[in-house]
Amino acid sequence: MTSSRLGVWIIGAGGSVATTVLVGVEALKAGLTAHTGLVTDREPFRGLGLAGIEDLVFGGHEVRQIDCLRAAKELRNSAGFLSAEMLSAAQPVLEATSSRLRPGILCGSSGVVEGFADLPGVW
Repeated sequence: MTSSRLGVWIIGAGGSVATTVLVGVEALKAGLTAHTGLVTDREPFRGLGLAGIEDLVFGGHEVRQIDCLRAAKELRNSAGFLSAEMLSAAQPVLEATSSRLRPGILCGSSGVVEGFADLPGVW
């Protein structure tokens, strides 16, 4: 694997899919979940020098006033599939990712997205 860092910018970074990705990556790093389905961890991809999960740095856009840790806790309470151990392992990355969130853009979005947008400065 390469030793470079790779930025992953997520639109809707406080949403359920993004939260699951962030917690899942940290759970993989901590050995709390299996690498099943992680195709870059298998041949023929393993030897290609692609960025590893330890090289990923997350940020993104969001239209709501939410931080990633709060989103993860809400997802755990509502869906129940994120363990306390996973949240604990992911907390530093969730907090760091929250510091890299930028206001999203509503231009051309659906009424559903506009309905839950509450972040000042979103246009």
